[in-house]
Amino acid sequence: MLRRILQLLWFAFAALLILMAVTFSAARLLLPHMGDQRAQLENRLETLLQRPVRIERMDAAWRGFAPTLQLHQLRILDETGNEELLTLDALWLRVDLFESMRQRTLVTSDASLVGLDLDLVRRPDGHIGLRDMPLPIRKLTMERVLAALDAVGELSLLQTRLRWEDQTGAMPRLEMQDLTLQLEVRDQALWADVEVPLS
Repeated sequence: MLRRILQLLWFAFAALLILMAVTFSAARLLLPHMGDQRAQLENRLETLLQRPVRIERMDAAWRGFAPTLQLHQLRILDETGNEELLTLDALWLRVDLFESMRQRTLVTSDASLVGLDLDLVRRPDGHIGLRDMPLPIRKLTMERVLAALDAVGELSLLQTRLRWEDQTGAMPRLEMQDLTLQLEVRDQALWADVEVPLS
């Protein structure tokens, strides 16, 4: 009886190993074709942000055991499409392979924004937004921020340049370079890890 149970466990383990190998092989075969979806992704981002979006290059690579979508030179433009409002050197989206297959849609486990140039302004009415670009969501609540971060997984801002201007006069003007920020939602709370260079 014990021998039969051990045999069943061995077969189950071997089947799981084969299933994982087939899954990773299929993902590796499909990975090079993910870069062909650049125009479709630009359109989805434009609809979401209500602004023109340009992605210079899109490709995919493996980071650890997960495929990662890499968007290079991402730019959000003004309504005319002439002036850059927000630029990113790269956006890396790590794909949760098993959840994506289970839900039959792209599910990310984390996102990294590299080289973000962020210019924030608190307007006289107290609303915070990007300079020259009011946010499309007027009522940005903490619940919405937490839900968005929870959907992404972990959000990292790497090599970020941050400029802050408070038009209410409550805080002084602030500028930081090479800022690293990691945000994650755990137990219905926002956790942040910030690294600020001293020089």
